[in-house]
Amino acid sequence: MGINVNCDIERRVYDSTCLMTFMHCPRKFYFRVLRGLEPKEESPAIRFGKAIHEALHCWYAERDEAKAVASLTSLPSSLTAGRLNKEQAETIVREYIARYRDEPLIPIALEHSFELEMGCGKKLAGRMDAVVRWGQQIYVLEHKTSSSIGLFLFNNLRPHTQFDGYCLACRALFGRCDGVIVNAISTAASPRERFLRHLSARTEEELKAYRQSFKWWTDLIEKCKEEGVWPTNSSRCGLYGRCIYWELCVYGENQKLIDAKFKEVRDEDSKESESGRMV
Repeated sequence: MGINVNCDIERRVYDSTCLMTFMHCPRKFYFRVLRGLEPKEESPAIRFGKAIHEALHCWYAERDEAKAVASLTSLPSSLTAGRLNKEQAETIVREYIARYRDEPLIPIALEHSFELEMGCGKKLAGRMDAVVRWGQQIYVLEHKTSSSIGLFLFNNLRPHTQFDGYCLACRALFGRCDGVIVNAISTAASPRERFLRHLSARTEEELKAYRQSFKWWTDLIEKCKEEGVWPTNSSRCGLYGRCIYWELCVYGENQKLIDAKFKEVRDEDSKESESGRMV
């Protein structure tokens, strides 16, 4: 089924990616998750972010700066838009390690996969990039790369479907969760701040609301699947630029159009791409 190995309607297993995609637009969910259609050309920003995240995972797993920097081989050395190249990535990774090397943060799990029973025969699935101990407290650790970091980014993290689910899973698997530590990393050439940190906690009321929302949205996914109808959320079509599936909505699932602009990513491919996610 599609690109996301943690979304299986038949098994009633859902992760934050498929939930957020459906919330944005059910028809986008159909094309992206069920059909597994992804653009043939990956954007430089996405490629750059994946490389940074892979390098930071290497750092937290082995605490070896040289290996972390060496993992950036997938990036080109030539200049790209916004200087998203290997040299810029190496600088960012070295600066990150210098900034956070000595903090008393101990990883207790990296790339931790889970399936959490949510009631009604449904499961929340996912992979927490890192769970860390800081003194007596336990946090989920996330890295977010963006050309612009600050309050606009942090204000959109509570509520947040991914982080709400991670806090719930962390509490179930590790006995407690004091929130999500978000290390934001600016990919801009000359940012005012290269790194910012934000702690996003969750209350019991928020986690209760998340469970209710999970049931409501997954019920709706299953209803769409049963009826074979995936409505378009027209308010999202032009948000942050035209949706990549706009032409498919306008002209239909024309195979020539699909072959020209998309690749069909199956589960085996998604497992490989997921391995490059952030630590």
